[in-house]
Amino acid sequence: MQIFGWAFILEAVAITAVNAATIVIFTRTNRLHSKQYIMIISQAVADLFVGLVAIPVFGVSLALNEDPRTSSTFKQVFLTTDSLFVVASMVGLAALAIERAHATYFPFRHSTLSKGPYIIGIILMWAAPISVAVLYTIFDPPDAVNSKLAVTVLAVVIIVSAYSLIVFKVRYRTTQAHDVTIQENKKLTVTLAVVTTLSLVMWLPFQCLGMAGVLKGSSPFIYFPAKFLQYGNSLVNSVVYAFRMREIKREILRTFLCCRNNQISINNETLP
Repeated sequence: MQIFGWAFILEAVAITAVNAATIVIFTRTNRLHSKQYIMIISQAVADLFVGLVAIPVFGVSLALNEDPRTSSTFKQVFLTTDSLFVVASMVGLAALAIERAHATYFPFRHSTLSKGPYIIGIILMWAAPISVAVLYTIFDPPDAVNSKLAVTVLAVVIIVSAYSLIVFKVRYRTTQAHDVTIQENKKLTVTLAVVTTLSLVMWLPFQCLGMAGVLKGSSPFIYFPAKFLQYGNSLVNSVVYAFRMREIKREILRTFLCCRNNQISINNETLP
């Protein structure tokens, strides 16, 4: 199990690095200070803690040759942190889906929204996973698992419903295609739809295997790859942002060039 343990630790490092970079870029880039990006930052925070807390607990237990599903040392910590941050990531995608649906159907009303609804959305986004995590510390795992399953299934239903409505609206839109607000919302919606689709593709195999009862007592070669893929959904979000959002690409390039110029300056100073 040590091999799996190191694989999870490397995954945690990658997730932590890319989501930390995403948060920094969104908070320091003036063009990305719009309130519509608040939900994305909150989502990145949830994904950051998946890499910073949830996976290390899981990976360290494997590196110590202890199965986190049965280890008396890690089981409670693993169940609590895993349910909190993994569910937060999925609920965050549902919150983004609702926000995008509102932006698609009511673009002008959406553009005049204050930060209040976004703050309420973020509070609700974290309230659900925190409640599930608390249940893991109070009740037996089977009861808590049912609550976790209910929240995640509801999140998936919201995601699918919201993006189905978005597709319907975009397909039969009658407003002007050249409207700047509509075009900006459409581009961001497509980006978040790609993020959500990839996240679900990586998240659903583990969930489906768990609902089918395949994971209980299963071979490590089934359980751990499925879990690795599930955690990986916290990595794809920031990667898609880097490829799809021009402002992020520009900031990454600027940072890279700045570091390169600094390195060249240091090398020149050390030359005799």
